Amino acid sequence: MANPTFSNLALPIAGVPIVFESIEEHTSKLEDGTLKKEVATTKTYRDSAGRMRIERNVNFSGGSVFLIQIFDYTAGFVALLDTSSRIAHRITVPKIEQPGAQPGFIFAGPLVALPGEKKCHTESLGTQTIAGAEFQGHRATTTMEGQASLVGIQEHWRSVELGLIGSMTSSGPDFAGSVRIQRLERKEPDPSLLVIPSEYSIHRDPAS
Repeated sequence: MANPTFSNLALPIAGVPIVFESIEEHTSKLEDGTLKKEVATTKTYRDSAGRMRIERNVNFSGGSVFLIQIFDYTAGFVALLDTSSRIAHRITVPKIEQPGAQPGFIFAGPLVALPGEKKCHTESLGTQTIAGAEFQGHRATTTMEGQASLVGIQEHWRSVELGLIGSMTSSGPDFAGSVRIQRLERKEPDPSLLVIPSEYSIHRDPAS
């Protein structure tokens, strides 16, 4: 099974500055039957312009890694900061004002990569208060045609007003994951956190 992709819970929307923490866990079954567990603790900043900074510390059986990403869709770039070498790896992305560039949440269930016909059922879960904010919940259940034992379930709790996922769980035959926000604050972050530090060298993607 491929390594899981950790979640970005906030959209880079303008006018709704927030700062929050979240914790995410992934458990997957390897080919030899053993379980692999990874845990990420994350702090996310978003300012009134929609710029974002994500600081993520990932712990796994072989150690840990600390990652910092800066998203500035107004200027048209995403940067990954290498704190040890002080290098910013900068990639050009479509600017928000470009047609079709407006970001939105994408929900991919745990069976999405499997070949074959699938059947999906969705249902509303009502509302839930998470970290002091109200979120709307939905559940999607996916089954493989002709393979009743292959079932994937994903639940997500979303606030359209905040452009934010408050909680999400996902499970399948060989995988389970969850993420939930903590300590949500509606405030403007320090502007210096949302730019590439001046002491960093910038390496641009060849296609940028």
